[in-house]
Amino acid sequence: MSTSTAPHCRICSTQLSQCPALHFANAPPAQGFLSSPDTEEFQQDLDIYQCDSCGTVQHASEPVPYYKDVIRAVAYSEEMARFRRHQLAQWVSDFDLAEKKILEVGAGRGEYMSLLKDAGAVSVFGLENSEENKAVARRYGHRIEKGYLAEDFNSPYSFKFDAFCVFSFMEHWPDPGASLRALYKILKSGAVGLVEAPNFDHILATNLYSEFTPDHIFYFTSDT
Repeated sequence: MSTSTAPHCRICSTQLSQCPALHFANAPPAQGFLSSPDTEEFQQDLDIYQCDSCGTVQHASEPVPYYKDVIRAVAYSEEMARFRRHQLAQWVSDFDLAEKKILEVGAGRGEYMSLLKDAGAVSVFGLENSEENKAVARRYGHRIEKGYLAEDFNSPYSFKFDAFCVFSFMEHWPDPGASLRALYKILKSGAVGLVEAPNFDHILATNLYSEFTPDHIFYFTSDT
């Protein structure tokens, strides 16, 4: 076992088991290749726990150094783009968001902001920690500001939002309670959200244990 004191659940603060459910020694991050098989750069032991109280599966290791930044594949298939446009168009239509202010949290380089605009949204804004990502998104004409949702978050926007979306980013948050409280403060009453995270139900059903990585702190099921 790699930890001498049992950690606490990052969701409900319950003390986790002394023994992790899974242990991966010298787990490399998902982003980037190591310079050699023997290097220790960015590697760490990865202990996976399931909280006995809230049921959430999570790791208890330190977040990767770049956890505040969104890292996405630059390109996506046309099939996926069609799916996204349909998904987002349905969301915009169902909640009458075409003329409303929508915030993407963890907007990366504006990839999904473009798809939101394709789906009929006209007031799309972004929040992204990476200055490099922000600069790229702005070159594409997106309204995006630097920021990361935490207890000390101060919104770079002078208004509140009618809706928000988070795509494959919430599982990277070390303190989702703090991030959600910060988000709540910049939403209008009755705001709606679209949140997407990797599906741990699917990971379990297909034995995709290679999906465990230091990059992903949480492994959400539909219940958790």
